[in-house]
Amino acid sequence: MRKKLDTWRLYKEGESKRKSLARLFIAMDELRSRMNPETYPNFEISDEGYLWFNVPSEIGTWEIFCMPHGLQSLSGPGLVLSFPHRLEEMTKEFVDIIDDAVEGISDVTVFAVLHNAEQILNAYNSDEVPDLHLLRSKDTILKNKYQGDFFSYFGIYLRIIDKDVRTSENIMLDVISKMDEKKDMLTEQP
Repeated sequence: MRKKLDTWRLYKEGESKRKSLARLFIAMDELRSRMNPETYPNFEISDEGYLWFNVPSEIGTWEIFCMPHGLQSLSGPGLVLSFPHRLEEMTKEFVDIIDDAVEGISDVTVFAVLHNAEQILNAYNSDEVPDLHLLRSKDTILKNKYQGDFFSYFGIYLRIIDKDVRTSENIMLDVISKMDEKKDMLTEQP
């Protein structure tokens, strides 16, 4: 069945909200089974309420998130390929490596979401979904990295309005591969 879902579109104009969400979840399950077949099932829900799964690579574990309605000013639907890192590792060189890895790929934005544990707990205690603090440029990411405890997300946002499963998988695997090629540069970071 895997090859039959190669051309499964992640979004189809005019579908009901229910079918649109079901379409995206079917695509997420297909991507998960292709990109991390050894771990089944491995879906989780993020602190902010997004469906995600892990993908191992040479440099560590990536997280792929489903953003059915986009992410603030990043129009949706979209997928996020995120590489969690400690804030002190977020040097200009590290951010440049991710930026270089996506050069020439359309519908991709390098971004980060800054958080701290207190904000998340306060939101939960107020029966609210935690707010996201979106940072969209390399300079903004580096300038603001010490304004929170951690980046909930750091990586790329892929707008999937016209993407199918195979295209989305190939884009994400290409970025992961390019990052793995820079493994030595990444492990030299403080």
